[in-house]
Amino acid sequence: MKVRKILFIEDDQLDFEMYDFVCKRKFPSLEIIQMVDIDPKTLKKLNPNDTIIVLDINLNGKNGIDVFLEHLKKYEFFVFVFTSSDNPDDISKCYDAGIKYYFQKKSGQDQISLGLQNFIYIAENNMLKPKSSDKENYENLIYDINEQDSQIKDLNKEISTLKEIYSFPLSETSPTFIDQGSLAHKISEAFVPGVYVFNLSKRTNTFMNTTYQEITGYDLDEINSLNADQFLDLFHPDDKELVTDHMNELIASSTDQIYPIEYRFRHKNGHWIKLLSLDKVFSRDSEGHVESFIGCFFES
Repeated sequence: MKVRKILFIEDDQLDFEMYDFVCKRKFPSLEIIQMVDIDPKTLKKLNPNDTIIVLDINLNGKNGIDVFLEHLKKYEFFVFVFTSSDNPDDISKCYDAGIKYYFQKKSGQDQISLGLQNFIYIAENNMLKPKSSDKENYENLIYDINEQDSQIKDLNKEISTLKEIYSFPLSETSPTFIDQGSLAHKISEAFVPGVYVFNLSKRTNTFMNTTYQEITGYDLDEINSLNADQFLDLFHPDDKELVTDHMNELIASSTDQIYPIEYRFRHKNGHWIKLLSLDKVFSRDSEGHVESFIGCFFES
């Protein structure tokens, strides 16, 4: 994530003018926006991938936390509370509402500048997942993964280790899971994302780590009990064609490049979750045809 806009939800004009002055002096490339009363139309036009929100607790007699719950939470912006309030209950209320970052405002340009620097640093180092599906964001995501996430940088090591355990094509006696004491299992369980290996000829997953089940609700047996149509029905109707095209692109791949895809998937409990998958060829037959692919996915 690269912060390009800061939306200050602030009704004190003097405070906003100070923020605006500091930003123009310290962060001239940022676009500064003020919102006194919530305007849903403006919020919808802002991109959570490049916009952070700085929220005051007291807004024209309204509580900023209530404003967050009613208007902001659904948009998944990175929100910071920045307030002069010294009420200790506000911190616990922010936590209960789902606001992770609470800062008490201190006077002075240097203090405000330091606060804004902290907000930008936290956002850019914790929001590595794009919310949209455009090519540029995918390329940025892959770059961020390779450069900043040491666990994901070891994906190829896991692939190599998994290949030592599996022989392809799989026989009827081949394992459908990795022994919990194996190095491969320990590596895969250390991953933040869900990890899976999908065998094209059998149309089943031959491996899933525990994060896969934690994110989706399904275990390996439940996923593999579904036929092709039933499995496809787990994807949102509007995304099925996208998923099919993605699979065909993988099957036709002549390289080991990473193919990204963002889609909606039905959780075992019935609700939709938005996932971002990074897939690549895992094994080929003697003629070079794709036999299986490996993927990791995040909630996006």
